[in-house]
Amino acid sequence: LRSHCPEKVDIRRRAGKLFAAMIPHVARPGCRQQDPTHWIFPVTTAHPEKTLRVLDENGFEAMPGLSNLVCLPVPDRPELRPLRAEKILRQALILPIRPSIPPAGLNRMDLILERDALKPELMAPCLGDKKPGAIQQARAESEQTQG
Repeated sequence: LRSHCPEKVDIRRRAGKLFAAMIPHVARPGCRQQDPTHWIFPVTTAHPEKTLRVLDENGFEAMPGLSNLVCLPVPDRPELRPLRAEKILRQALILPIRPSIPPAGLNRMDLILERDALKPELMAPCLGDKKPGAIQQARAESEQTQG
Protein backbone atom coordinates (compact mmCIF):
# COMPACT_ATOMS: atom_id res chain seq x y z
CA LEU A 1 0.00 0.00 0.00
CA ARG A 2 3.01 2.30 0.00
CA SER A 3 2.35 3.09 -3.65
CA HIS A 4 -1.35 3.82 -3.09
CA CYS A 5 -2.23 7.01 -4.94
CA PRO A 6 -5.60 8.54 -4.03
CA GLU A 7 -5.43 10.79 -7.10
CA LYS A 8 -5.25 7.77 -9.42
CA VAL A 9 -8.21 6.16 -7.67
CA ASP A 10 -10.18 9.38 -8.08
CA ILE A 11 -9.30 9.59 -11.79
CA ARG A 12 -10.44 5.98 -12.30
CA ARG A 13 -13.62 6.69 -10.32
CA ARG A 14 -14.42 9.63 -12.61
CA ALA A 15 -13.75 7.61 -15.76
CA GLY A 16 -16.14 4.92 -14.52
CA LYS A 17 -18.74 7.51 -13.58
CA LEU A 18 -18.52 9.02 -17.08
CA PHE A 19 -19.00 5.66 -18.78
CA ALA A 20 -21.83 4.71 -16.39
CA ALA A 21 -23.62 7.93 -17.35
CA MET A 22 -23.18 7.03 -21.03
CA ILE A 23 -24.80 3.59 -20.69
CA PRO A 24 -28.05 3.86 -18.72
CA HIS A 25 -29.45 1.29 -21.19
CA VAL A 26 -27.06 -1.42 -19.90
CA ALA A 27 -27.64 -3.56 -16.80
CA ARG A 28 -24.64 -3.29 -14.47
CA PRO A 29 -24.27 -5.63 -11.48
CA GLY A 30 -23.26 -3.65 -8.43
CA CYS A 31 -24.35 -0.32 -9.89
CA ARG A 32 -26.04 0.76 -6.67
CA GLN A 33 -22.82 0.56 -4.69
CA GLN A 34 -22.07 3.79 -2.87
CA ASP A 35 -18.98 5.62 -4.05
CA PRO A 36 -17.62 2.95 -6.42
CA THR A 37 -13.99 3.12 -7.49
CA HIS A 38 -14.79 1.30 -10.75
CA TRP A 39 -11.69 -0.84 -10.31
CA ILE A 40 -13.77 -3.38 -12.19
CA PHE A 41 -16.73 -2.43 -14.36
CA PRO A 42 -19.21 -5.30 -14.76
CA VAL A 43 -22.06 -5.29 -17.27
CA THR A 44 -24.44 -8.03 -18.38
CA THR A 45 -25.04 -9.11 -21.93
CA ALA A 46 -27.39 -11.60 -23.56
CA HIS A 47 -24.53 -13.31 -25.42
CA PRO A 48 -21.30 -12.84 -23.44
CA GLU A 49 -19.07 -14.89 -25.77
CA LYS A 50 -20.21 -12.94 -28.83
CA THR A 51 -19.88 -9.60 -27.09
CA LEU A 52 -16.37 -10.51 -25.86
CA ARG A 53 -15.37 -11.37 -29.42
CA VAL A 54 -16.75 -8.12 -30.86
CA LEU A 55 -15.13 -6.06 -28.10
CA ASP A 56 -11.81 -7.83 -28.76
CA GLU A 57 -12.11 -7.20 -32.51
CA ASN A 58 -12.49 -3.51 -31.66
CA GLY A 59 -9.43 -3.41 -29.40
CA PHE A 60 -11.09 -3.74 -26.00
CA GLU A 61 -9.73 -6.37 -23.60
CA ALA A 62 -12.95 -7.30 -21.80
CA MET A 63 -13.13 -10.48 -19.71
CA PRO A 64 -15.82 -12.91 -18.67
CA GLY A 65 -16.86 -11.48 -15.36
CA LEU A 66 -17.62 -12.24 -11.77
CA SER A 67 -16.21 -15.76 -11.94
CA ASN A 68 -15.02 -15.38 -8.36
CA LEU A 69 -18.65 -15.37 -7.18
CA VAL A 70 -20.88 -18.40 -6.81
CA CYS A 71 -24.51 -18.98 -5.90
CA LEU A 72 -24.77 -21.53 -3.15
CA PRO A 73 -27.83 -23.76 -3.17
CA VAL A 74 -29.92 -24.12 -0.04
CA PRO A 75 -29.79 -27.80 0.91
CA ASP A 76 -33.14 -29.54 0.52
CA ARG A 77 -34.82 -26.30 -0.71
CA PRO A 78 -34.70 -26.28 -4.53
CA GLU A 79 -37.46 -23.64 -4.61
CA LEU A 80 -34.96 -21.17 -3.13
CA ARG A 81 -32.46 -21.57 -5.95
CA PRO A 82 -31.14 -18.06 -6.84
CA LEU A 83 -32.03 -18.20 -10.53
CA ARG A 84 -31.68 -14.47 -11.19
CA ALA A 85 -28.27 -14.32 -9.51
CA GLU A 86 -27.09 -17.38 -11.47
CA LYS A 87 -28.16 -15.73 -14.73
CA ILE A 88 -26.36 -12.49 -13.86
CA LEU A 89 -23.16 -14.41 -13.12
CA ARG A 90 -23.40 -16.30 -16.44
CA GLN A 91 -23.96 -13.13 -18.44
CA ALA A 92 -21.53 -10.75 -16.77
CA LEU A 93 -18.50 -9.21 -18.46
CA ILE A 94 -15.80 -7.00 -16.99
CA LEU A 95 -15.07 -3.98 -19.19
CA PRO A 96 -11.70 -2.24 -19.39
CA ILE A 97 -12.82 1.23 -18.29
CA ARG A 98 -9.59 3.15 -17.84
CA PRO A 99 -8.94 6.89 -17.82
CA SER A 100 -6.69 6.46 -20.87
CA ILE A 101 -9.59 5.44 -23.12
CA PRO A 102 -10.58 8.51 -25.16
CA PRO A 103 -14.25 9.54 -25.48
CA ALA A 104 -14.37 8.11 -29.03
CA GLY A 105 -13.33 4.72 -27.62
CA LEU A 106 -16.00 4.89 -24.94
CA ASN A 107 -18.56 5.73 -27.63
CA ARG A 108 -17.45 2.69 -29.67
CA MET A 109 -17.76 0.45 -26.63
CA ASP A 110 -21.22 1.88 -25.94
CA LEU A 111 -22.36 1.08 -29.49
CA ILE A 112 -21.15 -2.51 -29.15
CA LEU A 113 -22.96 -2.94 -25.84
CA GLU A 114 -26.13 -1.33 -27.13
CA ARG A 115 -26.60 -4.22 -29.56
CA ASP A 116 -26.35 -7.02 -27.03
CA ALA A 117 -26.58 -5.71 -23.48
CA LEU A 118 -29.28 -6.77 -21.09
CA LYS A 119 -31.59 -3.93 -20.21
CA PRO A 120 -31.53 -2.42 -16.71
CA GLU A 121 -35.15 -3.33 -16.06
CA LEU A 122 -34.03 -6.96 -15.80
CA MET A 123 -32.12 -5.98 -12.66
CA ALA A 124 -32.59 -3.41 -9.91
CA PRO A 125 -32.30 0.03 -11.49
CA CYS A 126 -29.18 2.10 -11.05
CA LEU A 127 -30.48 5.18 -9.31
CA GLY A 128 -29.27 8.49 -10.65
CA ASP A 129 -27.94 7.25 -13.98
CA LYS A 130 -30.79 8.76 -15.97
CA LYS A 131 -30.68 12.26 -14.47
CA PRO A 132 -30.65 14.99 -17.13
CA GLY A 133 -27.12 16.18 -17.74
CA ALA A 134 -25.47 13.15 -16.08
CA ILE A 135 -23.11 12.58 -19.02
CA GLN A 136 -22.12 16.23 -19.26
CA GLN A 137 -21.51 16.46 -15.51
CA ALA A 138 -19.44 13.27 -15.44
CA ARG A 139 -17.44 14.39 -18.50
CA ALA A 140 -16.72 17.79 -16.93
CA GLU A 141 -15.54 16.15 -13.69
CA SER A 142 -13.34 13.77 -15.67
CA GLU A 143 -11.80 16.59 -17.69
CA GLN A 144 -11.05 18.60 -14.54
CA THR A 145 -8.82 15.85 -13.18
CA GLN A 146 -7.08 15.20 -16.49
CA GLY A 147 -6.53 18.84 -17.48
